[in-house]
Amino acid sequence: MQVRLEENGALQWLSTEAAPADAHPAACLIQSGALYLSPAEAEALAAELDALYRNYGNRRGPQRFGLLLGLTPMLRPVD
Repeated sequence: MQVRLEENGALQWLSTEAAPADAHPAACLIQSGALYLSPAEAEALAAELDALYRNYGNRRGPQRFGLLLGLTPMLRPVD
């Protein structure tokens, strides 16, 4: 997976068969529709994600990174 920032500010997500030679070791993509949480657990996880973002969000390191976080209830009930 590669992500490019377009001139208009849009993120372009590109799927690749293999990681490119210049892939950054910090690259991470997690997708799951299989988190089974209580409403209280989901609220706690959302708070943890928010705290992580606030911790790293104001840093001014030498390289720019994109971040996509989302947590939402699935419409389908538990299997």
